[in-house]
Amino acid sequence: MTELNDSGPDSRAAALARLRDIAGFYRLLKTTFLGQIKQIGAVSDATPKALVVKLGELQATHVMLMKAEEAFCEKFGQGDDETVLDYDALRAEIGGQLDRIRAARLAGGVSDRAE
Repeated sequence: MTELNDSGPDSRAAALARLRDIAGFYRLLKTTFLGQIKQIGAVSDATPKALVVKLGELQATHVMLMKAEEAFCEKFGQGDDETVLDYDALRAEIGGQLDRIRAARLAGGVSDRAE
């Protein structure tokens, strides 16, 4: 039976592409909300109550969006830098290689000293 390797370069590239898509979605939402807020304009005494309420809703939504984007970026990064190392994966890979070397040495497959 063959096991799927989810930590390969293809899955990493797919994850980075997904991060970029989500970050782009956040930028689009922010731009849309800011456009709607700008369209309503500044509130004055003559502004209808419905517009004031809508403006408040848009501003509250924009703040929530910014907080969500900040939390997302803090947790997952921007997804822009493909050269950033995944230290956990690297540790696991090195640990696995060391385990195989130790097992081979105990089995007599590796000599104790260099020749």
